Amino acid sequence: GGKGAVFFFFFFFFFVGENDFKLLVDAAASLGFDIDISSNKALAKSLNQCITNDPNVNNILRMLATQAMSEALYISSGDYTEDDFYHYGLAAEFYTHFTS
Repeated sequence: GGKGAVFFFFFFFFFVGENDFKLLVDAAASLGFDIDISSNKALAKSLNQCITNDPNVNNILRMLATQAMSEALYISSGDYTEDDFYHYGLAAEFYTHFTS
């Protein structure tokens, strides 16, 4: 980064492969939803659109996404693009994790 750049450490889940999301994608498709797994951001947006009259449907789809997560690591924000910062399990636009 240049002068004045601010970097943060993130508790980051690297995006996993397509096969890891097969159960999620198939379950969502059976309900008429299309899950875009091209990036963490796309997945988070897809999960946000999986809304039915039953809130349990979205919760279950999010659980399936969480099961597909890779092991989390701490990273520097300067090493990745903002699109990588989406936390698809929480569907949070930016996510950082602090421990004591």
